[in-house]
Amino acid sequence: MDRHLVTPERRPQGALHLLTRHRWLALLSLSILLLAGCSSVAGDATVAPPPPTSGFSSTQQTSDNKFQIKLNVTPDHLGLNNFDVTVMNQNGKPNSDITVTLYLDSLDMDMSEEIIYMLPDGNNHFASQGGFMMAGHWAIRVQVRTADNMTHECQMKTLINT
Repeated sequence: MDRHLVTPERRPQGALHLLTRHRWLALLSLSILLLAGCSSVAGDATVAPPPPTSGFSSTQQTSDNKFQIKLNVTPDHLGLNNFDVTVMNQNGKPNSDITVTLYLDSLDMDMSEEIIYMLPDGNNHFASQGGFMMAGHWAIRVQVRTADNMTHECQMKTLINT
């Protein structure tokens, strides 16, 4: 049985040359892959802009002066954002049984509105996430709907940079 095993001494010279050559090719291929991976990671890091540190905040009365709306948008940039709304009545007190909906509308391009249904926390604060699909000027319409199905609205504008 030993005579069928190929040992280093019995290996033909051509086979030894091929094994050595294949090892070098494998090592070279692995090195190229590692370098390509490192350069793409480094290239992505230099292209990405730093994340914005501030957001958009505005407080306005609804058009009928029944509610005061405070809107915070963070980070107020292209893509996914956090929207927070606080609603107070004419007396500066929280109102119960209201719903809040946001309508995002691009002022630079004719496109459909994005509708964001705000989720209540029970203390007249409403929060949700949504996105600005492109850079430019945007209108944010805040709609408050009361238990009697009346709507109260105000509109705020923001500029979204790339």
